[in-house]
Amino acid sequence: MSVTALFSTVKRLPFSSATALAVPMILANISTPLMGIADTAMLGRLDDASFLGGVAVGVNILTLLFWMFAFLRMSMTAAVGKSYGTQKIQSAIHCLMQSTAIALFLSLLLIALHGWYLPLFIGWVSQSIDVNQHALAYSYIRIWSAPCVLLTYVCMGWLMGAQSMRAIVIITLVLNGLNIALDYVFILVFSWEVKGAAWATLISEYCAFCLTIVFMFNAIKSRSNNTPAAMIKASIKRGIFSLRQFIPLFKTNSHLFVRTLLLLLVFNFFTAQGGVFGDDVIAANAILLQLMFIGVFAVDGYAYAGETMIARAIGAKRIQNLHNITGCVLCVGIAISVFFTVFFAVSQPYILHVMTSINSVKSAANDYYIWLLFMPIMSVACYIFDGLFIGAGKTKALQQAMIISVFGVFLPVWWFSLGWGNHGLWFALVIFHLSRGVTLIFFYIKITRKSYWFV
Repeated sequence: MSVTALFSTVKRLPFSSATALAVPMILANISTPLMGIADTAMLGRLDDASFLGGVAVGVNILTLLFWMFAFLRMSMTAAVGKSYGTQKIQSAIHCLMQSTAIALFLSLLLIALHGWYLPLFIGWVSQSIDVNQHALAYSYIRIWSAPCVLLTYVCMGWLMGAQSMRAIVIITLVLNGLNIALDYVFILVFSWEVKGAAWATLISEYCAFCLTIVFMFNAIKSRSNNTPAAMIKASIKRGIFSLRQFIPLFKTNSHLFVRTLLLLLVFNFFTAQGGVFGDDVIAANAILLQLMFIGVFAVDGYAYAGETMIARAIGAKRIQNLHNITGCVLCVGIAISVFFTVFFAVSQPYILHVMTSINSVKSAANDYYIWLLFMPIMSVACYIFDGLFIGAGKTKALQQAMIISVFGVFLPVWWFSLGWGNHGLWFALVIFHLSRGVTLIFFYIKITRKSYWFV
């Protein structure tokens, strides 16, 4: 391809449309790890690393539990995006009612059984008695947010599919801003320590859920001639609880469930193996993961924009739009990842000083900081193509790519690098992200060659 042809191709990429959708999502996404960083920084001011380690373990366990059901958001985004592409909003309402019923059932199940599985999971992740006690104290409070978290997934999926990005920004900023403020009050003023972090997040999540409901109903009203109540009533009459009606949703969600479960198992395995090296390494790994998620979530902002645009392109059966969106989102994602690599390299001393005042934790974080610099570049493809495949509804490819990357790459690499200690653990995590990106690119090319995007 000549240089002129290359520039002509780049000019056709929908940068302005993607940016209009992505900038609000980037702001919203970055505020999410900032919430974790606020927890980390405030607990890092206490005189015992076990507080920080306990919250890190508790957060990872609950992230695993809640994000196992993130398919509720992903499937909703794809369904709503396609419905807007085909101008059939009632089918998206139908999916909304089904997903709401599933979310309520699953959240009640999580609460009913938490006294059994939380000690089991925490004991597997950490061998430190102090860390385990703090993790249990955090988790026993935070688990009560399960209903609002899972229902928020459903509502946020609708807003993303409807491209109501402004609403998502407001909701996320309210959630994270309130959480940071309550963290300060509960942890540093009231001295509630770990329990203060849990209560701050619990209260913030319920407030954000109430706000999400308001925005979602406004989005439905603005894009339909019927009222939300009338559309919900019509969906109930259609028979949302019949097994036949649930089969398509279960098929899509089962792939996303396996994919998300394996992803979060990798992160919790990472935390558990880091615990073998002591409380300081657990705390240092927690700090570096929180920093990593800033870059990842910024890239994910463009991935979310691509997700909604791809869903509409699939609904309208516009294959060239699909490829243009892919090229646009990937180019910007690479630029963002390079920026964060440079930012982390330049700001290393200042970031760690802000994150913790415990010298042993700061020293451990410095030892492993080099891996944080590799992560943005190595992970950009996997997060970008994740969003594209979710928007296209090609969830089986996501599941297959994750299985290959976990069992064919991550675990073998971790095993062979055991002699490197915590460095080997970070090396396996970096290679795992690279593998996900490579396998998803392979599946993208394969589906394109077989003209399978609209099947």
